[in-house]
Amino acid sequence: MKLSPRQLFILLYCWQTKRSTETPYLLAGVSYTTVRRWFARFRKQLPDSSKLTAMLEGVVQVDESYFGKRRSKQPQHIVVGAKDTTTGRIALRITDSRDRQPLEQFVQDYIVAGSLVASDKWWAYDELELLGYVHEGWNHSKGRFAGTNQGENIWSVTKRHARKAVRRKNPDETARLSLPRMDDKS
Repeated sequence: MKLSPRQLFILLYCWQTKRSTETPYLLAGVSYTTVRRWFARFRKQLPDSSKLTAMLEGVVQVDESYFGKRRSKQPQHIVVGAKDTTTGRIALRITDSRDRQPLEQFVQDYIVAGSLVASDKWWAYDELELLGYVHEGWNHSKGRFAGTNQGENIWSVTKRHARKAVRRKNPDETARLSLPRMDDKS
């Protein structure tokens, strides 16, 4: 059976929005095997992960954030991240603490020495110059975010995606799912 453009669009839309295989099965009227086959084809088009492991260089913004609810009994996780402002590539690592040693180790593992590292004024970044990096600190408590806004954006996007991913699914989600119509000219 050949897929119609609408069915292919539904498959691509569901893959990009990280829907389960059941959603395109119900919306496009194709088999689970077809859904899995097309999802695998889409994944094949992603860039090779070995090319994504190259170190960041140039101007790199670094920040750390807590993940998890403070009020729950589960522990919060600390994630440190860096974003190359010219290429847009990011590096993330879950760490035990916000102390100097794990943060400096992250910088050494993912950022080329000699790069400009922009961070908030957290004390653990104070000695990056001794490791061969140019360091620029932005004091967030004084309202200075300009040099780290792309790094802060990592957390905004990641946490928004995580909230959507763990949100409890409503059984009639497929009835509420609004897909753009293929024949709309707007």
